[in-house]
Amino acid sequence: MVTGSRIARPGVDSPSPVTVVASEDIKLQGVTRVEDILNSLPAVSASQASSLANGADGTATVDLRGLGSNRTLALINGRRIVPGDPSPASGSAADINIIPAAMLKQVEVLTGGASSVYGADAVAGVVNFIIDDEFEGFRVDAQYSFYQHDNNNKFIRPFLDARGFPYPDGSITDGGSIDATVAFGSKFADDRGHFMIYGGYRKIEAVTQSERDFSACVLQNGGGGANNCGGSATTPNGNVLVFDTAVTTGTSTFYTFAPNGGFVNGLGVFNFAPFNHFQRPDERFTAGAFVKYEVSDSFRPYMEFQFMDNKTVAQIAPSGDFGNTLTLNCDNPLMSAAQAAVICDTDNLISGFVGTFPAATTAPYNPDPNAAPIDFADGQGGTYNQGYALVLRRNLEGGPRQSNLGHTTFRGVLGANGDISDVWSYDAYYQYGKVDYSQVYSNEFSIARLTRALDAVIDNRPGSATQGQVVCRSLITAGDTNCVPYDLFAGEGGASDAAVAYLNVSGFQSGETTEQVANISFTGDLTNYGMILPWAEDGIRVNIGGEWRKETLELEVDNGFATGDLSGQGGATLPLSGGFDVLEFLRKRKSR
Repeated sequence: MVTGSRIARPGVDSPSPVTVVASEDIKLQGVTRVEDILNSLPAVSASQASSLANGADGTATVDLRGLGSNRTLALINGRRIVPGDPSPASGSAADINIIPAAMLKQVEVLTGGASSVYGADAVAGVVNFIIDDEFEGFRVDAQYSFYQHDNNNKFIRPFLDARGFPYPDGSITDGGSIDATVAFGSKFADDRGHFMIYGGYRKIEAVTQSERDFSACVLQNGGGGANNCGGSATTPNGNVLVFDTAVTTGTSTFYTFAPNGGFVNGLGVFNFAPFNHFQRPDERFTAGAFVKYEVSDSFRPYMEFQFMDNKTVAQIAPSGDFGNTLTLNCDNPLMSAAQAAVICDTDNLISGFVGTFPAATTAPYNPDPNAAPIDFADGQGGTYNQGYALVLRRNLEGGPRQSNLGHTTFRGVLGANGDISDVWSYDAYYQYGKVDYSQVYSNEFSIARLTRALDAVIDNRPGSATQGQVVCRSLITAGDTNCVPYDLFAGEGGASDAAVAYLNVSGFQSGETTEQVANISFTGDLTNYGMILPWAEDGIRVNIGGEWRKETLELEVDNGFATGDLSGQGGATLPLSGGFDVLEFLRKRKSR
């Protein structure tokens, strides 16, 4: 079958232009990842791949023309690949990790007119991976590769030196990758049958941005066209957005925590680049079998089976308080006098709420700026005030965030084709595919625990086991004996190991996607019926058939994901469950 048509044509013809990457081209590129083969083509945009860390779902997908991987249809020998995984990041696009690069005969890419043949899934185009199911003999393909880089970037180094950021120097080799595939194929039963089986293993070592001088910092425009090493406002020292009329009236300003209880009007930045993966560590096992047998000209059964198990880890910079908390209690004994003078000054105290959002006395959005500061019950018979403080504090002590991603994929096809007559032929098959998905997201902050840990007080209860000690208010009001006060007022390194252990949590997701396809089509070459148009070289060819397809998706998440309690996730990830059925009837006619 030529990609872009359900009617087989003599030669390499197609009603739309098709880009073909042959096996020789793949070997000359020396790549082990199928997505790397495609990313060299102009029509392919960057999508999920091994170089993606922040937002990675662990799959490898194809995005033609930048219209989205969920609008690019991926096929194996003209039949669909099972949708990748149920995570929101992937959009259930097909995971091409299942394809063994060593066994590819060619890759066909169609970017125009594909939706008229394959439907809305192919608005961006179709990529058809042709596996060499005719292979005969025994073959071992093994490849080891690595990166060699000379760290001597004259452009970036002045910016790194200006900020005092470390960077590597000289030649470095890293990112080792080993890929091995064993295949065996042969004819049998007096050449009436053929089988091909393969097994593969791939392991890729991690490369972080800290191992390249050109990526050792986040290069930003500092204004006026000047570049500098910038970063995130969520820093290990901690930045706080407050209202301070002594500095500026009618708007907010930033302060930075400093050692020994200092509080500096300004905004620090954190260089998050070195933690991020340039290349994710990855381990993959693949296996497959392709069998066909000719019982007669009218009945040629075939079978395809493929398996893939893939594990990868995506690492990004440490988590923290990304503005997830908006107030600090003024009876906090960990707060210095200098810090309290700003945070708990009258013009920054909470005097109302906009919905559930706290409003400082001088905040321009405060519906009642003349209201007195609110007295909150302290749980020990007294009251206290709260100061507005949008906290941006990096959990450097807790280590980088890591997303451990796993996918196990099964795909099977049973079918038969044959000639009904000298005019008509048929092809019918049933396909089933399934993907099991899991994700463990570690070293993330719990927003609920963070809120409790920041609300530290001195326990003044007579006879209490913690009398006179600094504790979480939740210990007094709710009996939360696990809470440990989080000292962000001491700047970088001020948080205790116990507090970090209390705040660091893991999130978990798991799920599966399934796909079933039943397809039958009849193709007729009506030349023998005399149906040739006067201006045509060949007779009319028609294709008639139908296809039933059913896809299901299920995603289960733990309480941290479901409630949006993980501070660096940007919101809640809700559980999903659903599916759809598609019934199509096909009729095509061609002549030329």
